[in-house]
Amino acid sequence: MKIFFIPFFIALLIIAVIDWFIYRRLKKSERWKPKWRHIHLATALPLTAGMVGLVCIPHDAVSSNVLKWIMWFLFIYYSFIAIKVISLAIYSLSWVKSLPEKGKKFVRFTAYASMAILAVILFFAVAVTPYRYEVNRVTIEFDNLPKAFDGYTIAQFSDAHLGTYGSDTAFVARYVNAINDLKPHLICFTGDLVNRRTSEAKPFIPLLKRLYAPDGVLTILGNHDYDDYAAWETPAEKEVDQQALLRLEEQCGWTLVNNSHLYLKHGDDSIAVIGCGNFAGSSKHNPSYEQFATSYPNLNDSCFKILLQHNPEAWRAQVTGKTNVDLTLSGHTHAMQIMLSIFGHRLSPARLKYKEWGGLYDEGRQHLYVNIGMGMVGVPMRMGATPEITLITLKRK
Repeated sequence: MKIFFIPFFIALLIIAVIDWFIYRRLKKSERWKPKWRHIHLATALPLTAGMVGLVCIPHDAVSSNVLKWIMWFLFIYYSFIAIKVISLAIYSLSWVKSLPEKGKKFVRFTAYASMAILAVILFFAVAVTPYRYEVNRVTIEFDNLPKAFDGYTIAQFSDAHLGTYGSDTAFVARYVNAINDLKPHLICFTGDLVNRRTSEAKPFIPLLKRLYAPDGVLTILGNHDYDDYAAWETPAEKEVDQQALLRLEEQCGWTLVNNSHLYLKHGDDSIAVIGCGNFAGSSKHNPSYEQFATSYPNLNDSCFKILLQHNPEAWRAQVTGKTNVDLTLSGHTHAMQIMLSIFGHRLSPARLKYKEWGGLYDEGRQHLYVNIGMGMVGVPMRMGATPEITLITLKRK
């Protein structure tokens, strides 16, 4: 987790102005007793002071437990801000002088109701939605799919971020059982097993070992799996932890296909699965680890190919129109852990950063599926963005 100083202080200044405005309105209002402005100060000042202190903490050096508390503090802080801004925006309409008194009362009631509704939504975002997985079943047709793979199923999951769960294995156990219950031919994990350090995954090894598919569990590394979010005294110490993560995945019976490939054979037919290191894309704070061009002998040959790449931005940058890769599986976006579904249409702030942020995308005969992930990072909530398991069925046209 990284805090960027200039945007942080601009946001903090705006929020401080809003808090001061609310305080002045409460002070002038005849409707509210003095205790309400004191209650406002008692919440606003500690939260603001906490945020100022938070930016001074070297986040890459704190323990996983401390990081969890930081994530919870951020959630509380942003929740208070959201409730204040939305309710104040509605309440301010009651200051229109031409509005009749009944209209003003209705606006004020709406402002109070919005506070209560938003509080309920935020409660679900931390206590309910993150622990309710959703299985999305997707069928994709290909005219070049080998006959033996017609009806072949792949269970994809992504972005576990196991450090967020601490030592609580209950949800992960149910999630693993749900994947196994699908009885896929192949399981693919598209990166970000941990937040910062390999030790975060150790309580979950017995559960991860239980994942089973006839053609195995294939995995790649996400941006969080390269240990770039933790402070290390020496490069050698970082390398030791990196190797520990690779051994852990091997201990779970998973096959790492990072910047490499393998062939899956059914009868006389075969398909290639290519794994690629994380593509930095639009991120200016993470290095690229992908070696896509050398991960497979000839990316334009006639073999049916599936690419595992954590960052979906690589699809347009490196795949579409440049290779014959048929299907790319990605994660990374989390749908920014906020998603709204309206009449079958999904909306998320993730679309402001990623052109492909969740679900199935097509460009000619090439396809991309972006799984919105399982875990959480930054703040411990998923607002409408239910943890996802994708069951992809390959069909021959």
